[in-house]
Amino acid sequence: DNSEMLKSYGLENSYTNFRPGTGPALDAAVLSSYKRGEPILFYYWSPTPLMGQADLVKLDEKPGVDKSVTIKVGVSKTFHEQAPELVAVLEKVNLPIDLLNQNLARMTRDRIESAELAKLFLKEHPEVWHSWVSEDAAKKVDAAL
Repeated sequence: DNSEMLKSYGLENSYTNFRPGTGPALDAAVLSSYKRGEPILFYYWSPTPLMGQADLVKLDEKPGVDKSVTIKVGVSKTFHEQAPELVAVLEKVNLPIDLLNQNLARMTRDRIESAELAKLFLKEHPEVWHSWVSEDAAKKVDAAL
């Protein structure tokens, strides 16, 4: 837990392990301290809107500790059988984590529905998604936007 991490880094006398109780309360505490310019150290996950709302510095873990996670897309057998062209696209999907966090933050901040955000993403970031589809498909999507 966080108390053990503070101990292992020798920071238990420099930082207080604040336990807000809920995810939204933690987000509020982090953003509040950030906006006031107070020093804050926290352990968090990504992707999440919070990571796109603040200019943060990621600290490296101790050598030998790898907490990275690979995100995979899962589909049902029926989907796989009935939509092979979509499966081929999904196999190529790769979103830069910073861009994903920024879009999640935008969705939260501006109260944008996911379908609308997807359209905005396609309009604003063709350099990311064009490689997921054929050149012809990319032209058709661009024209439809």
